[in-house]
Amino acid sequence: EPKSVKAQSIPVMFAPSSVEEAENSILSWATESTPRSLRIKGGGTKSSMLPPTDVTLSTQNLRGIKSLAVEDLYMTVNAGTKLSELQQELKNQNMWIPIISPWVESTIGGIVATNFNAPLRSRYGAIRDLILAMTVVLPDGRVIRAGKAVVKNVAGYDLPKLFVGSYGTLGLITDVTFKLFPLPRKRSTFLIPINDLKSGLLLGNKLLQMCIVASSLILCKGLFSSPYAIIYTAEGLPEDVQAELNQVMSILKSEGIKEINQLDVVSGNEIWADWINKSSDMTLRMGIAPKDLAKTLINLEPKLIDSSFIADFPSGIVYLQSDKVSEIRKSAQENSGYAIILKGNNSKHDVWGYKPEGFDLMKNIKSKWDTRGLFNFGAFIV
Repeated sequence: EPKSVKAQSIPVMFAPSSVEEAENSILSWATESTPRSLRIKGGGTKSSMLPPTDVTLSTQNLRGIKSLAVEDLYMTVNAGTKLSELQQELKNQNMWIPIISPWVESTIGGIVATNFNAPLRSRYGAIRDLILAMTVVLPDGRVIRAGKAVVKNVAGYDLPKLFVGSYGTLGLITDVTFKLFPLPRKRSTFLIPINDLKSGLLLGNKLLQMCIVASSLILCKGLFSSPYAIIYTAEGLPEDVQAELNQVMSILKSEGIKEINQLDVVSGNEIWADWINKSSDMTLRMGIAPKDLAKTLINLEPKLIDSSFIADFPSGIVYLQSDKVSEIRKSAQENSGYAIILKGNNSKHDVWGYKPEGFDLMKNIKSKWDTRGLFNFGAFIV
């Protein structure tokens, strides 16, 4: 496509190959007498069941690494790059970005826009903590380059974080600059069978005090032969990993736990990703304060007899395969939490079911940057 695209000639699917091309095209749409609805197509979660759109704006041609500074521990990557391809490239440098997705087709822009965090956030920080800078084309055609490619940034409002979790409603992310991390030299996992929910919650909260290099501490229901299981993964320097697992082992022995399976091939994050990817049922993400995790799950237990779930102790996020949407949301909201639908047939239920913190701010920014409501209508509650 030419860099200057007339509104009448824009195809249903449009994939710019540069920031300039995206800028010119979006500016053209923004000034049309009859506004079009635009849907940004990247790859984040599988929850999007959205209303029809006039134009699908794809990032499939915005791919590849733009700059790589291994010594300075940062890199810039185009938003349409698949996470799996990026991690393979970085592996050659013995580096990685500590982000995991259940879906092999997930793109950098999609993951950032949906703010889809794995349990390993407890070890490395959330996605918003890993981002140094980004380039975004706003709905009025302006291009902003926010942040700086330095690990220690200056004080002030961190504008890139505004776009994390915005679901493409505030602009088209074209590239992102991330912090880089060395690949863990050792990764090891304990899988501990548990007979009942209360025992699992009590043990998990005790193990939570040990988490220093832990990249996952999760309680699973319905994944293994035992009714429940705790998965504890530690990763980093070999001596740090071994020291932490020794402490974990001491706690397990003091609790009288005899069956402890050690896995060095698979981590808790990979188990989490595989479970979500293979799910064919309604899948929800419930978020509550970690201190309220135990009482919320205990209250929900009678309603989850035929359901499976993975509960992340450090974050208080629970992923559930269940059709009890109303009951789960009610229990979450009673503890100032939320429950959203990640995947499945949601014709009977709203995807979101709540207004997140900062809703009014997001709504005001959306109204000023996207005065005609062009970008990703229906993708988010703003």
